[in-house]
Amino acid sequence: MNIRVLLLLYAGVVLCIPAITQPFIDRHVEIMESLAESAESDEDTQPDYESLLKELEYLHENPLNLNAASFSELQKLPFLTDFQIQSLLEYRNQNGVLLSLYELQLVHGFLEETILKMIPYVTVDEPVLAQSQNFKDIFKYGRTEITLSGHRTIEQSAGYVSTDTNQEIPVYPGDPWHYYAKSGFQSGNRIDLGVTMEKDPGETFFSGSNPSGFDFYSAHIMAHDIGMLKSVVAGDYRLQFGQGLTLWNGYAPGKSSLPLNVIKRQDPVKKFTSAEENNFFRGMAASLAVKKFTLTGFFSSKYNDANITDTLDTGMHAFSAFLFNGHHRTKSETRDEKSVRVGAFGGNITYRGNYLKVGFTGIKYQFNSYLEQSEKLYKAFDFYGRSLFNAGLDYTLTLHNMQIAGEVSYGHEAFATLHSAVFNAGKYASFSVLYRHFPASFYSLYSAAFAEGSGNSNESGFYLGTVIHPAPYWTVSAYSDLYRFPWLRYQVSAPSSGSDYMATIGYIPDKNMEMLLRFKLERKQVSSGLEDQNVDDLVWSVYKGLRYYFSYRYNDLLQLRSRIEYVSVNKEEEDPDRGFMFYQDVVCHFRKIPAILNFRYAWFDTDNYRSRIYMYEQQTLSSFTSTALYDEGYRTYIMMRYNFTGGLSCWIRLARTCYAEKTTIGSGYDLIRSNSRHEIKFQVLIRI
Repeated sequence: MNIRVLLLLYAGVVLCIPAITQPFIDRHVEIMESLAESAESDEDTQPDYESLLKELEYLHENPLNLNAASFSELQKLPFLTDFQIQSLLEYRNQNGVLLSLYELQLVHGFLEETILKMIPYVTVDEPVLAQSQNFKDIFKYGRTEITLSGHRTIEQSAGYVSTDTNQEIPVYPGDPWHYYAKSGFQSGNRIDLGVTMEKDPGETFFSGSNPSGFDFYSAHIMAHDIGMLKSVVAGDYRLQFGQGLTLWNGYAPGKSSLPLNVIKRQDPVKKFTSAEENNFFRGMAASLAVKKFTLTGFFSSKYNDANITDTLDTGMHAFSAFLFNGHHRTKSETRDEKSVRVGAFGGNITYRGNYLKVGFTGIKYQFNSYLEQSEKLYKAFDFYGRSLFNAGLDYTLTLHNMQIAGEVSYGHEAFATLHSAVFNAGKYASFSVLYRHFPASFYSLYSAAFAEGSGNSNESGFYLGTVIHPAPYWTVSAYSDLYRFPWLRYQVSAPSSGSDYMATIGYIPDKNMEMLLRFKLERKQVSSGLEDQNVDDLVWSVYKGLRYYFSYRYNDLLQLRSRIEYVSVNKEEEDPDRGFMFYQDVVCHFRKIPAILNFRYAWFDTDNYRSRIYMYEQQTLSSFTSTALYDEGYRTYIMMRYNFTGGLSCWIRLARTCYAEKTTIGSGYDLIRSNSRHEIKFQVLIRI
């Protein structure tokens, strides 16, 4: 018996000690929720997690074979660092195939916490040589999914009710239901096609401005590995290059409770399956591999929502900004719907060596309307006109224990730059650093680089992060971010600066229990609100937040999750506004029926909206939303999932929010004349 087999037996015993009486427990939903909640919630910088969660859902049903997975395939696991991936590949090259998942404990850089997160998405099998499939086989072994869902708020808001005697019809002409339908076919990693349809609450359905039915339609067909073609897509798609400065739409991790996630992993051409109605391309894109080079070309032509403000003497429309909320209910929203055609074409060339990757991206946009220059002082350097050119050079250098990446980008007569590095100091400590400089006059139509603000302009900053494992079962993660805004910002009438700090202590003694304690402190300069010759004095606004989270799984049938959170927000020489929130989750997996029950009760008490607390909620399959809780009240929901035989799954979700001292909820057309709001949602998933 060789030393590797002895070590493997030892690793298996160590990993099995906490679970002698039961098998591995699937933590898939918990992992997705933790990833969604890892980003600090902000209504201006909500990331699109749908594509990431869909990929994890696919891996959950089609696990990666660790004995055959490539570097790019392993990068689809967001909780693995590139160092860990490279370490796994080197171990596999030196020792051959893995004999068991327990053997991961022998791979340098893999701790039990990481292995437990991997288990729902990976397997260990003998590698199988790839076999070419003909056209008939691709459709024979493919899988079709059909998703149908709908939800609404039970109480009618003011937009649906005619309260004015002179008002013959409601402001919102459609019903209050949100309808969503999606159909997709996927055959391994070879071919993918799908159609997505959506109608938001208040929008018409088979009437009015939507005589053809839904308000939004999207479709795509995508193929991979066709000769020299790595990928080709026709229809709706997204593009991701470099570090997000020049061209990136879709999921883009930024500053979060995962301090090492400062280097983006690009997936150049991606299918678009979301219901986000403006942040995508419509046309065709293809990537071609030639030795160590990958060439990508694309073109797009689609109509975007925009705020139309005027009609010029030439007959051309003028608009003040693009709109991204996708709402087409009122007459003004319908007027702005798909009002500006955006044409785009460009390409990327990337060289990949053993240690160095270098890429160049260029894209030209052309509008059929004129983006006018704003008269507001804080927008003095903003882009205006009918055409825009963006170009960028990016690089990634991977060494033994360090990865360095960056991008220099040009847009609207200015250069922006971002550089970052991740250093692995050993199995128990890693560090990250990032520097960014985005001039106020830099503009890119689709960018999503690491930043404090919602746009990649008018910002400079320096970031440090670390993850340390000081003792078995313990993890300490922290970051600090110092930033400055060289020019004015919205409601901040002078150059300003700020700092952001976060520290998290996590304790995971086994796969059944998890605890964390998190502290966040942010100081930033804001306007005092006291005008002096049209210029506000700046004062410091201080945010403090403390969170405790506890999760315990009694067995494979019952799990409890609790969270307590406290926040304090104040300006200089002001009394702080405080907020408190507590929630309790109960998750039940029934033994005799294929059903799962999720229940949550949350109680909150905040002084006002400024001291609001964000809470992530599981909606349905691979879906999480962030809810802002403020004032005093409680929110509760119950959700049931039932898996029928034959590939049919159904969800139903009921939620209620009740306020202690309110008689109305919301404002304007969304005003509800009640102290409570009830929601209902259902979803049906059919797999064929």
